[in-house]
Amino acid sequence: MRSHSYRSSAEHQLALWLDFDLVQVKRSRLAQFLDNWEGRRSAQAYKGHLSKFFAWCCRRGLLNSNPARDVTVEKPQARDVYMTDEQYLAIHRNLAIGKDKRPTSSGPMVQC
Repeated sequence: MRSHSYRSSAEHQLALWLDFDLVQVKRSRLAQFLDNWEGRRSAQAYKGHLSKFFAWCCRRGLLNSNPARDVTVEKPQARDVYMTDEQYLAIHRNLAIGKDKRPTSSGPMVQC
C-alpha cells in the first residue's frame, strides 16, 4: 500500500471511532466492527491501524490496555499467481521498445 493511500485509509478508519470514549471501547465492539468488512485483508488492515492507534493511546497514558490486542482476524487466503515469470519478463522487455521497434526514452524508467 502506498504511503498516501495508507494514510488516507488510516485517517478514514480512525475517524469512525472519534465519537467513542476511549475507555469505553471494548474488544467485543472492535470484533463486531471488524466483522463488518467483506474482505479479510480489509479487516486485517483496519485491525492493524486501530491496534497502532490504541497502542499510541496506551503510551500516552490515555488507556491502560490495548483493546485490539486480543482481537483476532482470520488470515486471508493465499493469492494465486496472476502471471508467470515469462509473462512478466516479456512485459518488462517490451516496455523498452516503442511501436516503431526502436528503444524508447522512457523505457528504463517505466521498467523499474
